[in-house]
Amino acid sequence: MNKRIIKRTLQKVAKRNGVSVAEVRREIGIAISAAQESLTPKAREKWGFVSHKGKTTTPEELVARISGNLLKDEEVIHILKNKENE
Repeated sequence: MNKRIIKRTLQKVAKRNGVSVAEVRREIGIAISAAQESLTPKAREKWGFVSHKGKTTTPEELVARISGNLLKDEEVIHILKNKENE
């Protein structure tokens, strides 16, 4: 995913929630840390889809990976196409 698109996405999330981009990144970072430290098998399995190459995943990497997965989901694609036609 394009870095510019990710940056705009984080800006939109910040604006929608009335916070700074730094706050959005901080909150995503907290969620990443919690997921990576989880001991539950289900959480570890779900977390395995994010490539972090032995390093802490950045908020931008997480957004890119989740977005990429959503764009592969046929139901999500169908919803997006219908929204474009509205």
